[in-house]
Amino acid sequence: MIDKKDYTHSDTLGRAKMMDFDRATTLLIDVKTALDEAGLKPFLFFGTLLGAYRENNFIHHDHDIDLAIFWEDYPKIEKAILKLKEKYLCCMGTRLGDKYTDLYFAKEGYKEKVDMYMLIPFRNHRVWCRRYVRPDDRHYVLAPFPDKYFEKPETLNFKGKDFLIPSPIEEFLTYQWNTWWKASGGQVGKMKNMHVSTEEFNKEIGI
Repeated sequence: MIDKKDYTHSDTLGRAKMMDFDRATTLLIDVKTALDEAGLKPFLFFGTLLGAYRENNFIHHDHDIDLAIFWEDYPKIEKAILKLKEKYLCCMGTRLGDKYTDLYFAKEGYKEKVDMYMLIPFRNHRVWCRRYVRPDDRHYVLAPFPDKYFEKPETLNFKGKDFLIPSPIEEFLTYQWNTWWKASGGQVGKMKNMHVSTEEFNKEIGI
């Protein structure tokens, strides 16, 4: 693996690179197949979820593919990584204990990538641990999503593969982006944040 800081997906001006949808579809299917074989059930997430539900396609201005799996399924990920490393680079995100909160799969020389987020159970939510606010701060910034959206997930066929999606889906999209998600081509909204001390968070999730 390489660290994500060594692999960039922006141009020289810092603007995100847009995806080629054909290459993105191939990457998504390859990743989904490897996850299936490892016994994992990924959720479509963030912009990919919005595009799949609203447009049955990637969003035209999106720059990556977003999937999510449950934190407790992390032990199965090594099998998928071994399979995917035959064709793709694997980059690592924020580390918590012996696990990573996100992983990135991409092909060298291409701008398309899959971001795979680990959803950690925490205080009646599934949270993605994003980062420290500043290096000297002793707390995490978490992106929280209420448990209720994952208790009875639905299935959505996207690019020929069945993915889990939060349910009820439109309520979840409104939670994430307010009503802006309904606007064609739009996904305006500010991600909700939860700030928790590192000591408190690590203790509660068992690190």
